[in-house]
Amino acid sequence: MDQIIEHKDKVAIDSGWHDDWNKPEQYRILYIGKANADDWRDLIGSSVTWSGNTGTVRRYDRTYYLRVDDTREWTKFIETRPVKKPRRGKNYDWEWERGAWRKTWR
Repeated sequence: MDQIIEHKDKVAIDSGWHDDWNKPEQYRILYIGKANADDWRDLIGSSVTWSGNTGTVRRYDRTYYLRVDDTREWTKFIETRPVKKPRRGKNYDWEWERGAWRKTWR
């Protein structure tokens, strides 16, 4: 589940790390807002549920709607990192297939 975080003193929505099915890497999507994190300290750490491009945050007795398709207020940033290949075995090697490392027998 996505979460509200602080990113360089701004409010951001973090999607968490996901596996790329075509390459041996993981990615996460950050939506970085223009609002200062200090002004929205109560929302940091809250979960976000999605309906289309609108995120919903429920905190205490209030509901907040975040429209991430508004490019004036939100910037989309995609971060990637490589997925490490497991150590090589005696009779097999590793191959990236369907979003995961799989043993390939020789």
